[in-house]
Amino acid sequence: MKTNLIKGLLILIVAAFVIGAAVFIWNGSMPGTDLPSKDKASSLPGLLLAELSSGDSDMGANPPSQAVPASSNPADSSSADPAAAQPVCEGPEQMILLALGVDENAQTDVIRLVRLDFVKQEIIVLSIPRDFWLPISGLGEYGVSDGRINAAYGYGEHFTGRGTGVEVLAQTIADNFNITIDHYGIVYFSSVARLIDQIGGVEIQLDKPVDGTLSGLPYFAEGFHQMDGKTAMDFIRIRYVDSDDYRIDRQTLVIKEALKKMRDNLSIMELVTFAGQAILEQSVSTDVSMDLINPLACLGKNIDGDNILYLSVPPEYYTPATTSQGANVRIPSPEAAAYIQSVMNGVIPPAAE
Repeated sequence: MKTNLIKGLLILIVAAFVIGAAVFIWNGSMPGTDLPSKDKASSLPGLLLAELSSGDSDMGANPPSQAVPASSNPADSSSADPAAAQPVCEGPEQMILLALGVDENAQTDVIRLVRLDFVKQEIIVLSIPRDFWLPISGLGEYGVSDGRINAAYGYGEHFTGRGTGVEVLAQTIADNFNITIDHYGIVYFSSVARLIDQIGGVEIQLDKPVDGTLSGLPYFAEGFHQMDGKTAMDFIRIRYVDSDDYRIDRQTLVIKEALKKMRDNLSIMELVTFAGQAILEQSVSTDVSMDLINPLACLGKNIDGDNILYLSVPPEYYTPATTSQGANVRIPSPEAAAYIQSVMNGVIPPAAE
């Protein structure tokens, strides 16, 4: 029983790392700033995309001319069946994690909203397109009103200080999508290749070739590939051969295969070593506290590959646009906010199933 509990905890921790969520949660001394408290959340309703200004934003790119009207219809979490099962493990009904992969330019190349459900005992991982063009929260005094969502973290780090980037991004998500984030986890891309190497790489099966040569990256033929850390990182960075949606799919493929390998092949001691090295090397950052150990460890015993659902915002819920400087961005519609809210409430729209 004790062995299963420990392995359940470690698997959950490793799973959270792989998706960029709250990793290595038992270490209370891990670096990580606290998110703004819920009473500090902005009162902006739903997806607020007013007329985009022409000020400096998105690392110098001017905003596109398109605008999207405001929406104020958040999903109603009170609609859950009152006769439904109670949460297990003395946990909350749900926990929302902001999972980020941060690159060397302080941009969030990977953005995932992760819903831990203590009632259904499942995890939902929702990909947020890095090119979503949104109002950026809290930086108006610095001349930043809107930009790509993946730039919000870097703006915060630059203008308001190290460790505040996640606050700016979390508040931007809260203001635009009416989602309250409970905790966050950050994985720094500079460490990902090394961490993948520590689990012996990943095995990827491709149904069709992926050509990265246009962006100076490798060509991956159809078929089986054994990827070390560097190769896996090259694979998930490819974007010019097709749309960013396929890039998200490639990220998810690596995430799933790495998680499967860790679950199936690594012993408890190997998982402990893996987690310990990541902590010592400061490869990750999180605000998850020690009081969540027991609920998360307990939930981890019941989580396997069949209990993890990976979703993306459907392309019909955003419109491609181009900034005046030629940058390609995506303008989310009010339906995008409703979709994100629904998924984070555990209600999956039929089109996404």
